[in-house]
Amino acid sequence: MIIKGKPAGIYKYWYQGEVSYVGQGGRDGSDVFKRSKQNKFDKDKKLIPYDAIEYFLEDDHPYLSDQRYRIFFEAQMIYKHRETVRNKWIPKELLNLNIFLEKVFLWKECPESAFLNFSSNYRPYAKQRFFKDTSRWHKKGTNWIHNDYSFFDGEEWNPPYDITKPLYLDGEPAFYALVEPGFQFDSSNKPWHVVTEVDLDKGTKKEKKERLLLKKFAMHCRIKSKIGRQRAEEYEKILARKLRNSAEIIIFKTRRQNEKELR
Repeated sequence: MIIKGKPAGIYKYWYQGEVSYVGQGGRDGSDVFKRSKQNKFDKDKKLIPYDAIEYFLEDDHPYLSDQRYRIFFEAQMIYKHRETVRNKWIPKELLNLNIFLEKVFLWKECPESAFLNFSSNYRPYAKQRFFKDTSRWHKKGTNWIHNDYSFFDGEEWNPPYDITKPLYLDGEPAFYALVEPGFQFDSSNKPWHVVTEVDLDKGTKKEKKERLLLKKFAMHCRIKSKIGRQRAEEYEKILARKLRNSAEIIIFKTRRQNEKELR
């Protein structure tokens, strides 16, 4: 469901013919128009000037309604204009689109931003049997969490695709198939999604926001309650998705041929 409010998107500051800043915004309290008009400062705490603002909105680029895609393309634009922008953070390299799509695909398995960084090419899930995280529970000591992502066999990362070739999800170009319209992180920048709890005894349904953090990673959807079984069934559907290098059954023409893309 698309969140109500002004359209989401990315914006550029232009100053004396060069791009001086790149940013992005969602809707409501942090919509792209409001954010673009707020003062921006560089790492030396100097105000970043601009003569004009250029917008790239979800009206023309629907995938920008998904915050993960905004983060990716924002980083791409910053890198493209790295010689002139005054953003406090500038990527060290151009981001790889396939690595980004792989992370979006894995997000449904365990939406953990500590490992699925959409503004980086780093792939810790493809190399490590255990994840070490001290940033969130350092008061209780180091936490080692087993790598349960589906393509990790305990020793190596063995996905059914070549990360260097075009990716498809269930026969559709992954770039479009993975978009979740209106997706955004919560106010504390931690992942969440809306789940429906079903009580089969009472015959009731209840929607609530649920966070899936590292502590729950290895136990995700494995509890034995009736609600747990329903979640486990939903999780099995997630694991049944197919990410591959070719469309096994091509039932579509080139999607959105006339759509503008931020490539």
